[in-house]
Amino acid sequence: ISRRVRQVSLRSKVALALVTMYIAWGTTYLAIAYVIQTMPDLMSMGVRFLAAGAIQYLLVSLVSGAAQFRVTPRQLRNSVLLGIFMLAAGIGAVSTAEHVVPVGVVALIVSSMPLWTALLRISDGDRPSRMTLIGIGARFAGLVIVMQPNSTIPREGANGIHMTLLMLVLIAGNIMWSVGSFLTPRIDKPGPPLVLTTYEMLAAGVALIVVGMCRGQRLSDLTHGSATSWAA
Repeated sequence: ISRRVRQVSLRSKVALALVTMYIAWGTTYLAIAYVIQTMPDLMSMGVRFLAAGAIQYLLVSLVSGAAQFRVTPRQLRNSVLLGIFMLAAGIGAVSTAEHVVPVGVVALIVSSMPLWTALLRISDGDRPSRMTLIGIGARFAGLVIVMQPNSTIPREGANGIHMTLLMLVLIAGNIMWSVGSFLTPRIDKPGPPLVLTTYEMLAAGVALIVVGMCRGQRLSDLTHGSATSWAA
């Protein structure tokens, strides 16, 4: 009986984790679309990650102590690299693309991340099952269909060529995220997951703000954001 209870408990936790991920991750693209209506894309995403990283640092420090964040130089470097690969490149590409590419299409393209991760695993010697290969082929075919010229209507004021270019930027960011996911279990990094993600978010925040400034965006531009953008 106790074993069955543990299995049910584990399944409940997995189900709760998946529902949380679907809602938190799935609504991200819609929220970003509202943010960039009145705020600069990269700058707003950078501030978002800095704020999230700072809040998480405070919460972890209060619960477990600030000593959790004492890591080796190599672990810190790898955390920064993962933050730049996954969050800065991935979300930076999304926030840039959503000026032109419809939110639903962005979500479809980003959902191809398992495709790139699977290909990276195959290149590392993994031998996927036949069903996995069929899934990879189907996902790649779907991505090709979405990327076809004139298959998607761009946002108002944009043309098809501009949208296709931003779709490619989105795919590049998606591949960067997949590379980061692939490297995460293979490199030396902080043990506690919340410590790792804190450093990742802080690094991504700094990177996005720096790139945003290079593109002419300013922190002061955020003060002109609407209440809807701030809420998003």
